[in-house]
Amino acid sequence: MRTEVVKELGVSFLSFYILGVVVYYLAKSCKIKYNGFEFFNPKKSALYSLLSVILSSCMITGLMVLLNSQGTTGVGSNVQKFNLNSVINIVIIWLVMLSPILIMKKIRNESWRSTGISKHNLRQSILIGTILIIITLVSSILFSSKSLSGIGENFNLSVLWAIFYFIVIGFSEEFMFRGYLQIRLIEWLGKWKGLIFTSVFMALIHIPQRMAVIGLSPYEAISSAVLLIPVSLMMGYIMIKTENIVAPGMYHSFINWINIVIYN
Repeated sequence: MRTEVVKELGVSFLSFYILGVVVYYLAKSCKIKYNGFEFFNPKKSALYSLLSVILSSCMITGLMVLLNSQGTTGVGSNVQKFNLNSVINIVIIWLVMLSPILIMKKIRNESWRSTGISKHNLRQSILIGTILIIITLVSSILFSSKSLSGIGENFNLSVLWAIFYFIVIGFSEEFMFRGYLQIRLIEWLGKWKGLIFTSVFMALIHIPQRMAVIGLSPYEAISSAVLLIPVSLMMGYIMIKTENIVAPGMYHSFINWINIVIYN
């Protein structure tokens, strides 16, 4: 088991390192403008953001446990059936779960731009996100054990609704971790420390969810969470290179969605 985890972790790091190089040259060729972010008190902003994200994460875990105990799905990425109701439900759920962050943002009078939501580098961000999606789609098909016809058989109305479902989850998580938390941690700790801290924190915060909801053992939950670190670092790096949550939001949403299309 440990060997498999190490091997999968190594492959993930290699894959996202290659994509990181692609992002670097795409950002360079797109002539992205870097304005940076400024906070009056970076340390205080970072600590408040960390507190808000922890509270939101606790709410997420608690809600997932509640839904799981009632036999209701709608939060995790293992949902198999999607429809309009599931999309509406996930929107409501995430609005509630993001409330600590939104309230803290309002109290501290922080702009939407300070969370990566703005027109700044928007076109370039959309372009980079689209190219990453195409690269991942092609590689997923090429390295999938399923044939094209087998993948095509997975397409149905539920899968189409899943696109909207995972867009909600992808952009909500990117807003929480990359747009809100990472930007503030980078301003306090520096670019690379902020990136690593946010990425590791996002991955490890999934441990209690996997134990309480999926029923994994502590070791399995930790192993599963650790495997999220490479992709988390990738999302964070995209955010650094674009200063806009659109590209990481697009890519995050697509990764979640393609998993149910090809690997289920």
